[in-house]
Amino acid sequence: MRGRREELFSRDVWRERAGSWLAGGAVAAAAVGFAVLVDLATAGMHAGLEWAWWLPLAVTPLAFAVLAWVTGRYFPAAAGSGIPNAMAALNTSSVAAVERLLDLRMIAARIAMSALAVLCGASVGREGPTVHVGAAIAYRFSRLMPHHDMLASRRALILAGGAAGVAAAFNTPLAGIVFAIEELARSYEARASGTTLVAVLIAGIVSLALLGDYNYFGHPQLSAAPRELLLPAAGIGLAGGLLGGLFSRWLLLLSAEGSLLSAWRRARPVLFAFGCGLVVALCGVLSGGSALGTGYEPARAVLEGGSTSFGFVPAKFLATLASLLAGIPGGLFAPSLAIGAGFGQLAGALPGLDDVPGLAVLGTCAYLTGVTQAPMTAFIIVMEMTGLHEMILPLMVAALLSSGVSRLVSGSIYHTLAERLVVEEDVRPSVPSAPAGSAR
Repeated sequence: MRGRREELFSRDVWRERAGSWLAGGAVAAAAVGFAVLVDLATAGMHAGLEWAWWLPLAVTPLAFAVLAWVTGRYFPAAAGSGIPNAMAALNTSSVAAVERLLDLRMIAARIAMSALAVLCGASVGREGPTVHVGAAIAYRFSRLMPHHDMLASRRALILAGGAAGVAAAFNTPLAGIVFAIEELARSYEARASGTTLVAVLIAGIVSLALLGDYNYFGHPQLSAAPRELLLPAAGIGLAGGLLGGLFSRWLLLLSAEGSLLSAWRRARPVLFAFGCGLVVALCGVLSGGSALGTGYEPARAVLEGGSTSFGFVPAKFLATLASLLAGIPGGLFAPSLAIGAGFGQLAGALPGLDDVPGLAVLGTCAYLTGVTQAPMTAFIIVMEMTGLHEMILPLMVAALLSSGVSRLVSGSIYHTLAERLVVEEDVRPSVPSAPAGSAR
């Protein structure tokens, strides 16, 4: 009883709680603003395509070159998806490295340039960058925490901020918590658990207050019972794991030190980004514009019983690979979900498989798992953002099989990129230099 009374009136306890509450609210507000900005950018991109189908050929390569130059010159910590940056910040003991990885200037730059990238047709999403932004914002509240264990407080808040970013970006609180356990931290400390839960809860409440209750992908109407999708789930899981694993393997190989492509990127980063932009523009034109941007609209169309072109999957796959290699800000969650939905539609063309929305739901889960190798996060995200809680068993089958196949094909994309970042930060001079791993 005495211990509980002391805890109730403890200044350190209330400082820690205040830090968690404020961090969760600030991350949610940033995530909502980020989402609105990207939605406006997407609308602008579609308006441009309606005006002239050839516009990406004129705009996208030049925009990639400018964004890569600005990022490399002024905001190197804003390059790539951002999730490896948050992981690297968790895994380094250097305060200077954490300050560089979670630089306050990077927050605004990552949000603005990710939106500009979508406006110009880059095949990127906002969800991974939101994790980085969330970790950076939450880290700033560590000064409110008790000072007797600053390392633990800093780690707890970075973890909580990243999880809150996932929760607010997808409106999936449970997925935010699982993501923190499965992907951001290899071990989950008891100290971090309470901070993460509170931050995710606050982020969910603020996001709900600002945007209302919604499912990210609506509520797809399935024509088959979940038990009838168990066998297709196994096949889609195996194929999705192979395709997602190949994506990760190629991205890691092409961005690795010593590769010919990496040498070209280091020597001529702006010209390399221009070339990547040209690839994206060609994919967009050949796919009728569906391969450009986040891919949310084609994915939702398939999930709601519509369709997209059969060339969408290879075009989106190549456009996303080129976008992530270019060294510009942007994540791979949304494009991966879109590729997975298109992959599910292709599966629906096989004999005996006619529930395209159900197959598309399984495809989003399988391909996202194949890329990230985070099966729990993937099936919970898909379940929460579609509202299809009855699909939990087929989704688990697809995710677990996909994860197993992907691990045979490639290493973990996020953990490998994070390890490269930690190595870079350990040898980085005091004056910041251009980033080496632009595929982050």
